[in-house]
Amino acid sequence: MKPVRVKVYGLVPITRRTYVTIQSLLFGVVTLLLAIVLMMPRPAPGPENDFWNRMFDFLPWVIGAALVLEAIETLVVLRQFRKKEAELHAPLSNGMIS
Repeated sequence: MKPVRVKVYGLVPITRRTYVTIQSLLFGVVTLLLAIVLMMPRPAPGPENDFWNRMFDFLPWVIGAALVLEAIETLVVLRQFRKKEAELHAPLSNGMIS
């Protein structure tokens, strides 16, 4: 039986295994980026470093929000996989095959 494929973003049809692999790698990279940003030394306060200080204040929140949005997107796409798999197996469970 061929694996179920779902179009992600309406563009690329991929299997569940491929999707979970991509999402796992993405989660790992973004989490590593968050750890790096949190461990980086802050620039000295001053008017010339105002932009960088603000960036280091808000960047962890932006990365955290991106992680939350990716988690929501993953749940939605995995629900689509479950729905397609249920449609594929529905004729088997309805007693159409004797």
